[in-house]
Amino acid sequence: EDEVSAVRKQLLRLAADFDNFRKNARKEIAKVREFGNEQLFLSLLPIVDNLERALEHHDGEKLQWVEGVEIILKQFTEVLESFGVVSFSCLGEVFDPEKHEAVEKVPARDVKSGLIVEEFAKGYMQHNELLRPAKVVVAMAGIVENNTTDLEGIETLAEILDDDGE
Repeated sequence: EDEVSAVRKQLLRLAADFDNFRKNARKEIAKVREFGNEQLFLSLLPIVDNLERALEHHDGEKLQWVEGVEIILKQFTEVLESFGVVSFSCLGEVFDPEKHEAVEKVPARDVKSGLIVEEFAKGYMQHNELLRPAKVVVAMAGIVENNTTDLEGIETLAEILDDDGE
């Protein structure tokens, strides 16, 4: 009787373990379905960026190619959104290294240091998780504008090196 009871408890534990395994497997499958296309989306985002750039740089006339690019961009955006991929804009926000990638720093003239003053590429989220950080220009205090050409900077460096050698 004790042996039957022990086997029964072992069987119940095994059934509970299997049930937990099945639940975890379902969660993993759902996660793969939700985020499994990440590399595909990351490959498509530069195409979306280029379509947006093309629309930014036309002269304002409603030409047929502009309408075509607008339609293609809209289709790309709708498909991405159907998979939970949405862009976010960050112009004027405080730089956050968790969602922004600083590609350049400029002197903070009329804005607070640490603010994003230009956006080279939008950031994207997928189901509220970062897919691609926004590529931005950040205003920073303490940066001095250098109006010299690259050659002038090299000559100055050469003079400093010559002075050290004497």
